[in-house]
Amino acid sequence: MACLTVSSVDGQQRYYPLGKATVIIGRGEQVKVQIVDDMISQKHLHIRFNSSEEAYYALDLKSKNGTRVNGLQLQDELRLADGDHIELGMSSVTFHDRDFPDKTDAFQLHKKPGERSRTTQIG
Repeated sequence: MACLTVSSVDGQQRYYPLGKATVIIGRGEQVKVQIVDDMISQKHLHIRFNSSEEAYYALDLKSKNGTRVNGLQLQDELRLADGDHIELGMSSVTFHDRDFPDKTDAFQLHKKPGERSRTTQIG
């Protein structure tokens, strides 16, 4: 299955195995993949699994600063390919079409309280 590698503004790199799940990426505490970055919206990016195609798709959730995939502004839902580089805020996400079982699963990490009350800075 697929995974995401998130490189956040604080220099940390985290690994998120996707399985066949749909995830929301953002700054808010309520999202599955939280990135603490003031340039990212509370709910910024939606990544969904399409079971009939066995493929993953990315969709910007009308974020204030937008999302870029491989340097291009994400306008509509886009099918992701191995190695796609997704930029949101000052952080980046790399999509991989395979898992890395030797990596530590970041879904096990705890979210920091109080992040949801911060406003998104316009870039």
